[in-house]
Amino acid sequence: MTETEKKIADAALRQVGSPYVYGAWGAECTPALRRKYMRCTDQGDRIRKGCPVLSGKQKKCGGCPHQGRLAFDCRGFTHWALLQGGVNITGQGATSQWNTRANWVKKGTVADGVPEGLCCLFRSRGSRMAHTGLYLGGGVVVHCAKGVQREEMKASAWTHWAVPRGLDVPVELALPALRRGDRGEAVRRMQQALLAAGIALPKCGADGRFGPETEAAVKQFQTEKGLSPDGVCGQATWAALTEGET
Repeated sequence: MTETEKKIADAALRQVGSPYVYGAWGAECTPALRRKYMRCTDQGDRIRKGCPVLSGKQKKCGGCPHQGRLAFDCRGFTHWALLQGGVNITGQGATSQWNTRANWVKKGTVADGVPEGLCCLFRSRGSRMAHTGLYLGGGVVVHCAKGVQREEMKASAWTHWAVPRGLDVPVELALPALRRGDRGEAVRRMQQALLAAGIALPKCGADGRFGPETEAAVKQFQTEKGLSPDGVCGQATWAALTEGET
């Protein structure tokens, strides 16, 4: 993990337990802040119910678990966390963040595999992105739904990923780990790189399917490069395959 990624990951994890307020981008959670977004959005009732003062449960903030904490919605959280590492993505919502090409160096679908390093995750609903969060690597996701929460990665919960511009990650970290059973453009690119390295794929070629022939080819390439021949195209294997690319 790079220093930039570490700053972002540490900042995101420190916010676990912070509240969800629709429209918020990382300002301190107060009744005044909630009133502001109650007036600006159609989520007023939800915002009011989340506050002991505004909901009439108590007169002051003392004792509220959110006292002194920052408030976010999903896209406000990813924007804030990335900014702690000097990475700025634009867009007023998850959909506009995703659609802003200048935000990203690499994008893909979860079905094709998620990069090993830090990236943003998205969940699509029709033509729009309904939710977004941060993948920290190692199977860990931090996102703001009912507050900021840390979870294990569940592929069924997300549909797309994108690597933010400004992380300065090596090309192999912007590519997903691939193994037998995977398919898609990332697999095709890996197969093309294997062919370029002189590893034969006589039956299937670069067909975008990671089957037994491709697994054997990956193991052969790993053996030739002095890597552990596990048949999985992870960070080290991608680095060897993409060596010399610009």
